[in-house]
Amino acid sequence: MIFAIAVSVFLLFLCRVLQVWLKYRFHPIPSHPWPIRKDLNAKVVAQSLKNGTLPKIFRPEMFPFSSFSKGYILTDFKMIKEAFAKKELSNRDSSEKVKADVKESHHRIGLDKIALEILGPEDQLIKNGPRYFIGIGDGPYDGLHKQFRMMWFDASKRLTGKNKMKEIIEQSSASVNKILLREGSDKNGTDPKEVFMNGTMNVVTGFAFGTFLEFDNPDFKKLAEYIITIFEYFSLSLLKRTIAGKIPLFITQNSFYQKLWNKFAKFKKRDDAVKNFHRFIHKQVVEHRASLDTENPRDYLGIICSFYNIYLFLDMLLIAAESEPRLGYDVVAATVLGIYLGASDTLANQLSWLCVTLADRPEIQEKMHEEIIASIENENEIKKENCPFTRSVLLESQRLNPVVDSLMHRASSDVVVDGVLIEKDSSFQASLTAVMHNPKNFDEPDRFIPDRFFKNGEFVNDIRVVTFSIGLRNCIGKQIAVDQYFVFATNIIRDFRLSRSSKSMEIAPHLMIRMPKEGAVRFEKRI
Repeated sequence: MIFAIAVSVFLLFLCRVLQVWLKYRFHPIPSHPWPIRKDLNAKVVAQSLKNGTLPKIFRPEMFPFSSFSKGYILTDFKMIKEAFAKKELSNRDSSEKVKADVKESHHRIGLDKIALEILGPEDQLIKNGPRYFIGIGDGPYDGLHKQFRMMWFDASKRLTGKNKMKEIIEQSSASVNKILLREGSDKNGTDPKEVFMNGTMNVVTGFAFGTFLEFDNPDFKKLAEYIITIFEYFSLSLLKRTIAGKIPLFITQNSFYQKLWNKFAKFKKRDDAVKNFHRFIHKQVVEHRASLDTENPRDYLGIICSFYNIYLFLDMLLIAAESEPRLGYDVVAATVLGIYLGASDTLANQLSWLCVTLADRPEIQEKMHEEIIASIENENEIKKENCPFTRSVLLESQRLNPVVDSLMHRASSDVVVDGVLIEKDSSFQASLTAVMHNPKNFDEPDRFIPDRFFKNGEFVNDIRVVTFSIGLRNCIGKQIAVDQYFVFATNIIRDFRLSRSSKSMEIAPHLMIRMPKEGAVRFEKRI
């Protein structure tokens, strides 16, 4: 009897395995190699594009059986544009499985205790309670997400209209150049990525909290250290969350499973950084609460001791929390952290690639320098509209060296895109690298052509340069990032000559970010 039951169970299991294998063996969407490491991934994409064998949509072969799931990579610009414009395809995975995994991490780290200790039981964010990762970068494309975006754009508009965002970016850029002169002017040069990280993080700090700190300030050094550490573990954290959405709850909530992950990924360092970052956020909330006028949120209160007091975006979050119960303490922290992660490391790597690329091309630097100097008008301001060639160079560098692909999307219903059915609960992302390196979109895509977007003396934008993704879930900080990129880059070329001993353009082995393997550049002060 027992033997018969065992055989029956085994046969049922075998039938299920065969059913799954047949389903994906004859799946209408093909599978294709997709290495996780960015350096290997770039080689596969380049070779497949060269051979004409890269499908416009495919199931990724990342590891054994990874293609046996409803996960897809999109590579065709037309298809990506159509898919990312649909709200049904603009969600992140917010399933109960994923929330349960995040909840376990929150309790293990002690984020609830930290919030209660600093904010107190009567704070509205505590009353709203934890929501487990629902913020700008996570969760469904719903009213709350749209509200976040509206607050961000409103804050950006206010600052831009008062020229305060420009002041924040310019001051951060000046600090960047000061450090580059100090650390990168000798013959060995320096890898500027960390300097650029500090500069871009300072812009976010000014925008979100109204605080501008010099790079040598101990408080800023600590904040930068927390964010850099969290980003170092971001790929593994995202992988853990993705796996949690695919396997049963009884496995992910098992203490042995969690201990295995923590031992494998060495999350202790990340957990400490997350704790300290949340402490920083909650202390900012307490300070803002003390003088918050819910009827008249502050937009700019001037300069005090080198601190920019803007207090705008965080004010908006706190005011919205009074009537929006989904805005809990963890949502505010997750939202601000998402802004830091999205705006700092990506832009820092774009600037690093630009410096590496231009260091090998002194003639391009000189042409840019001449245009930049000629464009300067009142108050030593470099006018973007007077720098068409420079803008072409900057866009070409972004096209040639895409830093990241899109984040993962999730389908809330069955949707047909460009004749292909994307099933409900499917996960998919866009290969922005494939779009920007496709010879159908750009001639000689693997070459750096500085005047690619410079036609008849004018800068000509191309929507197929999808550095910040596209559609309803594109990068929320795109405009600020574009402005930062231009100001940081033009001020560097105005003040320095770039050179380097290594001519390597190899990509570093990294799970998520495409960054130069050898990034040391010399920054020689122009006389």
